[in-house]
Amino acid sequence: MRFTKTTEKIEHCGQSEVRRRVEFSVAAILLIALVVLANMGCDAKKPAAKNPSMGGASSPAAVTVPAETSTTDDAAVAVSDNGSEFASGEFDWPQYRGTNNSTQNSLALPTKWSDEEGILWKAELPGRGSSSPIVVGNRVFVTAYTGYGISAEERGALGHLRLHLICKDRNTGATIWQRKIKGSMLTQRLQDTLLGHGFASNTPVSDGEHVYVFCGATGLFAFDMDGEMVWEQNVGIQNYFFGSSASPVIYKDLLIVNASVENKTIYAFNKTTGKGVWKIDNIDRSYSMPVFGQAPDGSTEMVVSEEDAVHGYDPETGEELWTCEGVHNYIIAVPPVHDGVVYINGGLERQMMAIRLGGRGDVTESHKVWEVQMGGNVCSPVLHNGVLFV
Repeated sequence: MRFTKTTEKIEHCGQSEVRRRVEFSVAAILLIALVVLANMGCDAKKPAAKNPSMGGASSPAAVTVPAETSTTDDAAVAVSDNGSEFASGEFDWPQYRGTNNSTQNSLALPTKWSDEEGILWKAELPGRGSSSPIVVGNRVFVTAYTGYGISAEERGALGHLRLHLICKDRNTGATIWQRKIKGSMLTQRLQDTLLGHGFASNTPVSDGEHVYVFCGATGLFAFDMDGEMVWEQNVGIQNYFFGSSASPVIYKDLLIVNASVENKTIYAFNKTTGKGVWKIDNIDRSYSMPVFGQAPDGSTEMVVSEEDAVHGYDPETGEELWTCEGVHNYIIAVPPVHDGVVYINGGLERQMMAIRLGGRGDVTESHKVWEVQMGGNVCSPVLHNGVLFV
């Protein structure tokens, strides 16, 4: 059995579909864990030249919102460093699951905190959000949403949906800036399946010069570190009843986003200009994030898990290198990669498998190391000291 995908170079993007369940996490707990991981105290802001929008369709403009407005009691963020201020160090946490997809071994994390103990600061957010915070220098970036789908009792109206990107000071919790984006009227209509995570489930990513946020059918946006929008792109307008949640990722000069839900396509853009570089079509029911690993020959491969197949690509060009029979259902979990092996899980049948990188063509028989029927269909595995937790 051979699974193939089409890769094309692109100048702009098309349209398509919206979904994925998110790993349910309270923003306060996520920020406690992730901000502690970042021990860099310097300000990483660098001005970037502004470019016209490269969007394939009209997208809403981001607007500045005063820091003190639109707060709610149910979206508090808490940060803990055992009560002490963060010192300068060498670690940022710039994307979902951190640098190198959750590989971080040299920090002592807090194991105890409460409402009264171990809290450095707390700050209100404009509304709910299920994305993870990221940390760059002395700044924390997190997303939230307001106006629509707040709760079963407070459903609101789609026309009132606003998506927020918030920048906070890591040591004090003070809001440095906040941007608000008007949600697209093509966003998935509210259903009970969406109430669990809502409309702010895509974790931002930053290269230290820009911060990028993916808002499903509303679009993909690049901001500089001062909160000025640099470019925007439309990557599809279709939707699915679970909503959107795939997080963008950076590889060298490329910003890569899995728009399988929105357009059955993975896109790579020049991260500075927003210009399309390549795309991979026909990615089915994948709400995960592309990951990167080193093959035995030292080259870097980009691994994408979708329904029924796992693929290895050249991240520079989007060219398919290998394909392997995968999970026979939707994919949500982000797979860890370690020592040239990627660990895939997902689907209603709880499939799990390990695949060795470096193959060519159909590697189902040659590079699938093992496969078992166990594990979860939503949560992303963690690999620690040779043990896989899922």
